[in-house]
Amino acid sequence: VTCKQTSPNMAQTVPTTFLLGPFSDAQGNILDFSKSKLMLKAFDGLNNPVGGEITNYNSDGTISVTLNLQKTGPHEIQLYSSGAALFPEPLQVLVPHGEYVKQAMPTDEVVVGPEGAIINLNAVYNTQGLRVWYKGTDIDIVFLKGNGTTNGAVKKNSDGSVMCKFSPPVSGHYEAQVTIHGQYVLQPALRFQVISEDDVR
Repeated sequence: VTCKQTSPNMAQTVPTTFLLGPFSDAQGNILDFSKSKLMLKAFDGLNNPVGGEITNYNSDGTISVTLNLQKTGPHEIQLYSSGAALFPEPLQVLVPHGEYVKQAMPTDEVVVGPEGAIINLNAVYNTQGLRVWYKGTDIDIVFLKGNGTTNGAVKKNSDGSVMCKFSPPVSGHYEAQVTIHGQYVLQPALRFQVISEDDVR
């Protein structure tokens, strides 16, 4: 089974069209579902239902389906005929993360205490308005001081938010920057100051 994605539209919930198939039987004959009344069910990577519909049965044997997406990452699609699943296993489609735009919002915060800095960030969205789903995503938080960088321990929450704990090696001014697949996503970076106990005595 091959799945190919077309260009999605911009929206808070993004309608995205996928081409499924073509599908063939054991003898290699292309199956024609154009006269079948198929039903579609789709789920995101957290097994949450995703709205969608079959929009066209194409002459080349492919089926056009549109999903109303809210997040990136892996999704599953299953087609049903007369209530029976058409495929032994759901079809796997991957919604690419794309380009990111993330402003450092007032609700993003940095708390500096005796155990170090705790960074709480809201969900990151890409330029298409889809929330970047973190499970299985290469996400990191980098702390910049001068020319040096230090990584913290990242906890990815199911709602798309991120918490990171960081033990600053020295006091001073820092910037916190989120990277996803190596790409900086905060515009601007979060800035904070670490003051040691010796500095306040």
